[in-house]
Amino acid sequence: MYRFRLSHILLCGLISPFFVTSLAATQNGDPAAQPLSPPYQKWLDEDVRYLITDTERTEFGALKTDQQRDKFVEEFWERRNPSPGSADNKFKEEHYRRLAYTNQHFAAGVAGYKSDRGRIYILYGPPDEREQHPGSADAGIPDDAPLRVRYPSDVWRYHILNGVGRDVVFEFIDHCRCGEYQLQEDLSKRRLPSPRRKEKPLRIASLPIWPKWLNEDVPYIITDEERADFNKLHTDEQLDKFIEDFWEPRNPNHGSAENTFKEEHYRRIAYTNQHFATNVPGWRTDRGRTYIRYGPPNQIDQHFSAAGSKKASDLFGVGAIPYDWELWHYHYIEGLGEDVTLEFVDTCGCGRFEMPVTKEDLNRYKPR
Repeated sequence: MYRFRLSHILLCGLISPFFVTSLAATQNGDPAAQPLSPPYQKWLDEDVRYLITDTERTEFGALKTDQQRDKFVEEFWERRNPSPGSADNKFKEEHYRRLAYTNQHFAAGVAGYKSDRGRIYILYGPPDEREQHPGSADAGIPDDAPLRVRYPSDVWRYHILNGVGRDVVFEFIDHCRCGEYQLQEDLSKRRLPSPRRKEKPLRIASLPIWPKWLNEDVPYIITDEERADFNKLHTDEQLDKFIEDFWEPRNPNHGSAENTFKEEHYRRIAYTNQHFATNVPGWRTDRGRTYIRYGPPNQIDQHFSAAGSKKASDLFGVGAIPYDWELWHYHYIEGLGEDVTLEFVDTCGCGRFEMPVTKEDLNRYKPR
């Protein structure tokens, strides 16, 4: 036992009042808790803000050393790993991709991950369908008009959400017209589950990454028959095997781990998202769809405003065209033939190049 004379304490006034506690803790082999350093605080408050359960949050808060916290973080991700024991944790990779996407696209007043759209995107991934409306500031709009008519809105629909239901809709309204979209009651009247609801017992559900693969990664190369087969599957094991079998027949080097078709496909997706995105991701645009299917054209003719209107007039037969357009020339496209030319016109002047199919289509978008 440690004993101190009062005179010693008075003479040594600089001694910390926590000295005795620290000695006793050390004597019992219980190290004093280290304060939560910034990296761990960020991990808790930002990285896994919507993933961590109440039980896990309590356990993490009770840890005393960084070594214990490191082990906790490692086990946290391993519990959610679709392939336990594998260094390739698809769940973790997809989660951080979503986190990065929200911070890039939904930041307004607060970091993207803190926004309502950011929270839903991190929890459930990209919606299967999305409708964006600019709203109107027209003073003549009735006060009882729907909010999405009066203000900018962003409506997300998910065909199915595990633990929530089917045809789930989230509506976000920008009341301040400043980019801060707030979640309204979803149109299907389904209750939005709390991201921190208590789970009994602890159950780790997979992020719904499969809808993204089906609706974003391969929508232009998957066949109707393959899509129907995919939608019949129920387990992660079945889905993993389907995806593996999906890429193998398309592999120029059958049986090889290096699938150049797959690599080129994802390169094209990345390129379209970087170069063709407007108010929708690049892969969803007409140029994006064409690029993903057929690759880069052999030649591109770009014309701005009336500069190339004569050629456009000859091509479309509609007279001078007062907006930007592009012609993509392919020497050969399998299934279409030789010397294929595809046209894209920016009828809105906003960078959204669309493919007019007929003269009537082009005239329909012509400025009045």
